[in-house]
Amino acid sequence: LLPRMTDRLSFHLMERNGPLGFRPESFEPNPMFPLIVFIQGSAWMKQNCYTNLPRLARFTRLGYAVASVEYRESLAAIWPAQLEDVKTAIRYLKANADIYGIDKNRVAVMGNSSGGHLSLMVSSTIGMTEFDDGLYPEEDSSVSCCVDLYGPADLEHINDAPRSPEFLNTPSDKSPEGLLIGGKDLAKNPELAKAIGPVNYITKDREYPPFLLLHGDEDGMVPFDQSARMYEKLKECGKHAELYKVLGAGHGTFFYSEEVFQKIVQFLKAYL
Repeated sequence: LLPRMTDRLSFHLMERNGPLGFRPESFEPNPMFPLIVFIQGSAWMKQNCYTNLPRLARFTRLGYAVASVEYRESLAAIWPAQLEDVKTAIRYLKANADIYGIDKNRVAVMGNSSGGHLSLMVSSTIGMTEFDDGLYPEEDSSVSCCVDLYGPADLEHINDAPRSPEFLNTPSDKSPEGLLIGGKDLAKNPELAKAIGPVNYITKDREYPPFLLLHGDEDGMVPFDQSARMYEKLKECGKHAELYKVLGAGHGTFFYSEEVFQKIVQFLKAYL
C-alpha cells in the first residue's frame, strides 16, 4: 500500500494484486477493476485515511479497486472546498484509469459520517459544474452508485430529531457543521445551511445514481432521521434509494456487522 500525491490531494489505493501503479514495465496490464472511492469520516476535519483500510481490503478481495481520498479540512478551507477536492479526486482517478487499472465507467462513491455526507453531495450534484475547480477537465465526476454510511443529509434540520446533549448543546458556530461554513450559526445563515445539505439538490427533473443508505438507530451524533429525510426526498422525486436501519448501532459503534457488509456488496454487484 503506497500513497501517491497530486496537487493538494492524497490517495491511498489498494488492489488485490498489490500497490497500484508500481509494477515493472514488463508486466501485462491488469484487468480494469471497478472502483470504490471511499471518503473517511472526520466531522470534516483532518482525516486519517488509513482508519478503514482493513474493512476496505475486503472489497479488494472481491475484485474491486479502492481509493481512500483526502480533502481539505474545514479549519483550513471552508465549504465547498471539501466537495471540490473529492470531485477532483474522482476526475484524477478517471484521467489515470489506465495507470491504476480501473474502469472509469464503473465508479462508486462511499463514505461514513462526514464522508457519507460528501458521498451524497457528489451524487446529488452530478452534472453541475459549480463545484469543479478546473483540474482534469477532460473527465467528469459522475459515479455509478452511492453508498452512504450514517452521513448527515439535511444539516439545516440536524437538531430536529433526538440528538446527544454534547452535540445538541454545542453552539452552532462551533459545531462541525458550523465550522464547515466558516464558524457561522446555521440558524442565522439559512442559505449556507441549505447549500451544505444534499437533500436540497434532489429534484424530479434531474438524473441521479442509485443510493444505498445505512444508519444506526441509536446514533447520537447524526440522528437516523437524517438518512430518513434523504430517502424520503429521493423516493418523493421518483429516484432509486434503499434505506436500512441498523438496530442497536450508534455512530459507527456496533455498526459494521457482516450483514451490513453483505448489503453493501449486494448493492455494488447490482449497480457497479
